[in-house]
Amino acid sequence: MRDSYMKSLRDSKGKRSEMSKRVMIKTMAQVLEEANEDDLFYDDKKQFCSNPAPESADDSASRRLPIYAANGTNAMVAWRELVQDTIQADLKEEDLNDNEDEAAGHSAPLYAPPLQRQKWGDDQILPHINWGDIFFDLFYVAAAYNLGALLISSMTPELWFHGVVYFIGIFGPLFNAWESKLVYEARYTVIDYFHRLVEVVRVLFLSISVLHIKPLELMSDARSAESLGFCLGLLLECCIRIFLKSELIKVGEGDVEAIRNHSKRKLVVSYVPLAIFYLAAVIVAGVRYGNSGGSSYTTDYNEKDAKDNGDHRFLAGPGIYSNGWSIDDLPIALCAIAYVFNLTFTLFRKTVLLPHSDDFRKENVPSNIDFCIHRYGEWTMLMLGEAVLSLLIVETTEVFDYYFVALVGVITVIMIQGLHFESEPSHADNHALWRNMQAGQWYSVFLQLLSMGLIAFGVSYKVMLKGIHKEAEYAKDAGYGGGGDYGDSYGEKSGEYGDSYGDSGGYGDGGGRLMVEDTFIGGDGGIFGLGRRFLAGSVEVSDKAAAGLFCLSLTITLISLELLTNTHKGMHENIQRLFRRQKDGSGKLRLEIIFLTLLKVGLIVFLATLFLWLVDPMWVTLVGFFIVLYFAVTRVIVWKLIHGAKKHHT
Repeated sequence: MRDSYMKSLRDSKGKRSEMSKRVMIKTMAQVLEEANEDDLFYDDKKQFCSNPAPESADDSASRRLPIYAANGTNAMVAWRELVQDTIQADLKEEDLNDNEDEAAGHSAPLYAPPLQRQKWGDDQILPHINWGDIFFDLFYVAAAYNLGALLISSMTPELWFHGVVYFIGIFGPLFNAWESKLVYEARYTVIDYFHRLVEVVRVLFLSISVLHIKPLELMSDARSAESLGFCLGLLLECCIRIFLKSELIKVGEGDVEAIRNHSKRKLVVSYVPLAIFYLAAVIVAGVRYGNSGGSSYTTDYNEKDAKDNGDHRFLAGPGIYSNGWSIDDLPIALCAIAYVFNLTFTLFRKTVLLPHSDDFRKENVPSNIDFCIHRYGEWTMLMLGEAVLSLLIVETTEVFDYYFVALVGVITVIMIQGLHFESEPSHADNHALWRNMQAGQWYSVFLQLLSMGLIAFGVSYKVMLKGIHKEAEYAKDAGYGGGGDYGDSYGEKSGEYGDSYGDSGGYGDGGGRLMVEDTFIGGDGGIFGLGRRFLAGSVEVSDKAAAGLFCLSLTITLISLELLTNTHKGMHENIQRLFRRQKDGSGKLRLEIIFLTLLKVGLIVFLATLFLWLVDPMWVTLVGFFIVLYFAVTRVIVWKLIHGAKKHHT
């Protein structure tokens, strides 16, 4: 019975408590009027009374509302207590979900234990999204942008596999940090100053890791502190996760048994093993950095080297241009192993072990699915934002090829955004996260794959646009020094790669281009300042490498989008869509849908191999645009074929 009143109160969400009272009283009357037992009444002042004396029959008919009570005044008292409890529960839920920012103002306590947000069987109500969550997400935009610089620095036949391992070893742990915050907030709510301070410290540790994401030659060199700083930030952030789970075990409020069981399991199978991997990475990086004397590219110098090189210092990382691996690669390799191990074990546990648990509700705390959907959508927007940044934060040049590639890229990214979000259910009922635990975990895996694809996709446009810019500038003025790089124009005026890609060496054309602290300088015949410090020769990025990155990243992106969409329905229902149900109950193949699906598969294979025979940026990006357009149009056509002329409701 109480559930009926709570449902009415939830339906009146957003109204004040007096409205909630009226709705609740009306619902009580409708439910209990069917009892046909001894009546209780309330008077004009809405006060309950056990036996009012009506002044007349007409008055009693207009003023009396029958309320069932099995035991006179005692039932009335119990009922009034239930009324007040229900109202207070509703008001508490409003305070926690809709007014967290207001509650965190002057009335927020210094410390309050975490409170379980969602109970088993409760309605899914989207809580208020904290503005702090959106602000802290910006740090991950910086991480994605720095990851793009790392990808560019590894785009050679010798370094590409190193780059893939480093990319996974950096992206994976950062996504784990973001998702751990998501699942915590989807299960618990906190409105005190202490936990706000903890989040500030947590983001501070995250920023240490983001700050040290640098190009490959720095990350893999023991004389640089980049790997040490990155791994140390991960370890400290993981310690915050361990602390929050330990706090839940001790003082978490709600279903105490489930909270403790879930938190203990998360510590044992995920957070503590990750912390051990990160600690090992910190130790290795710290020992290697200490043994090298802490001398980095910008400090390792002696007068003899300067004299031998004409008073110019050329600094190179040990073995970075070789095919082999060294102990200096171990810290990031450990991070990559930790990510893959955690992802694989979590997938196995949630798809095989937990669904068959006898005491599932005693071992798990439910999440607010609407909150998760909202936050996963914001994460996808962050990754799309990185692609936009890579497209638009590039030096311009007045040639047709440049504007063609840039504008086609912008339209393609817009279509990818629409392709993803137009196919996403807007409510929990139809989402993979709500369907079952297995589908929810696969959704997370495919979202991570999509995120990596989007980062690389944006970088591919940056590389192609910079290549077009380089050729155009060289054609206009060959005086930039041999290789005709952006040199004076781009490195010193814009400083985009000089500052963000700093101390590294971006990419060149094989003309011996070198980086001077924060400026690109041409190689053969370039202008060198006396006594300046030069880094190792820049990584050359060929047209084929740029086209390869574009084709493979777009292939990963499209496959991820298709897999994400399929998780919402499941394999069985997706197969059923290939059949048209007949009146006799049999199924007839939908040949048109099968044809469109097979054409999708063919286009994916074609796109993945396109760079082997086509490398021109204009043609490569144009083909990619039409393939994305086909996927978008196909979504609409398939929906029309299945649902007929029904209006599409998103």
